[in-house]
Amino acid sequence: MNSALKVLLQRREDDRKELEEKVLSNVKELVVHNLEKLRSTRLDAKQSGYVDVLESNLNSIVSPFSRTLSHQIPEFHSCGDRVADLVRQGKRTKEMADLLNVSQRTIEFHRQNIRNNSASNKRKPI
Repeated sequence: MNSALKVLLQRREDDRKELEEKVLSNVKELVVHNLEKLRSTRLDAKQSGYVDVLESNLNSIVSPFSRTLSHQIPEFHSCGDRVADLVRQGKRTKEMADLLNVSQRTIEFHRQNIRNNSASNKRKPI
């Protein structure tokens, strides 16, 4: 009885992983690909902001799946990675919060983490 239950549980876990992989693969092929195409066109600031919001919301939707598979599909970034990208683009905290649909405090938290990680990486010997 126990071994049959273990087999069923393992099969269920395998099916779950397969479903996660399919969802992420479909999102990557069908949605992210088109977002990248759209981003490569001439967009004004407002349109670019909408694309950023779409990407952020899409990441939020698939985040339960991407936590386990983020190393397999690098297009799905953590909020900290998205904040770092927006910092590189010269966005202000309020703009980032609006684009990512999070609080300004959340943005400040990620900015501080970026600073801390940057400082600790400079101290590590090569």
